[in-house]
Amino acid sequence: MMALTVVLLAGALLHLLGRRRPVAAGYGQAQTGATGDADKEHCVVGIYNIHRARGLDGRRDLGRIAQVLRQADVVGLCEVEGPQTRWHRDQADKLGQTLRLGALFAPCQQRWGRQDRGNGLLFRPSLTRWYREPLPDSTGTHPRCLLTAELTVAGQSLAVMVTHLARRQDQAIQLETVLARFMAQPRAVLMGDFNVAADYPLLQRFLQTHPQVDAVRLARVPDDPGRIEWILARGVDVLEGGMAPSGPSDHPFYWVTVKPRQEPVVVPLRGRELPAPVWLPARRQGHQ
Repeated sequence: MMALTVVLLAGALLHLLGRRRPVAAGYGQAQTGATGDADKEHCVVGIYNIHRARGLDGRRDLGRIAQVLRQADVVGLCEVEGPQTRWHRDQADKLGQTLRLGALFAPCQQRWGRQDRGNGLLFRPSLTRWYREPLPDSTGTHPRCLLTAELTVAGQSLAVMVTHLARRQDQAIQLETVLARFMAQPRAVLMGDFNVAADYPLLQRFLQTHPQVDAVRLARVPDDPGRIEWILARGVDVLEGGMAPSGPSDHPFYWVTVKPRQEPVVVPLRGRELPAPVWLPARRQGHQ
């Protein structure tokens, strides 16, 4: 009986530790980007679901991911793996070191007592502050989050947002939330693996109402009707763009070059649109 009790308790403990749990909201202040041309007038931004650096051949290789990103100034990363132990580094940090860019890891879920997976940001411009916001999750098993960072590009403040949305349940409310956050910012880029294509009803209505925000289309990148990687932009001019096919990851890499406008776009909130997260006082220190 005692042995059975021990086995049951051990099983329950393993179940609890192995369950994916959401990471609470977090924020932080200034971080250094890279040197050199960090203050140039335009900025190459891209979105890449790196699939934990696992390629189509099943092999894990962060070096291949870095090669794809070598010309970018700001990259939103999805499916970033956290540090294996407290003595290891997360994948965003490793990529930042390789590319000599600033790096930020925003874990969305924790598992086995560690920060398991989340979003990431690589950046050349200076970062003023950032905020991680958990997204609605009714399942309790697949936490998602939105990372918002304020960067300085060409002397202008630019809000850069990165997210990876659920596939089915909670997909609509998560998409509605991130679109509202995006529209509440006067000068912003929202990047992410939305897990929906342009024919998804909510996104389709949004793009019909705001046809000038689809940066990939504005850059005239050859488009795939099934594309689920999105770069939405407002308050900036989209100059050009491109795509690197799947290979190092099971997702393609999309990028566009943007130039912040001197006068940002200001659109009043309407209907169910939600306010942007409130930035915390600058004197406080960052926390994960």
